[in-house]
Amino acid sequence: MTELRTLKVALLGCGNVGAQVARILLEDADALAARTGPACS
Repeated sequence: MTELRTLKVALLGCGNVGAQVARILLEDADALAARTGPACS
């Protein structure tokens, strides 16, 4: 069984680019997780 791990991300600035990166990370979290696979140990 795969152990789930938490990935912490810090964003510097929340202008146009930072806001869109945050939006993508929050809204597409499941799709991103499926594409990247399990985290390395």
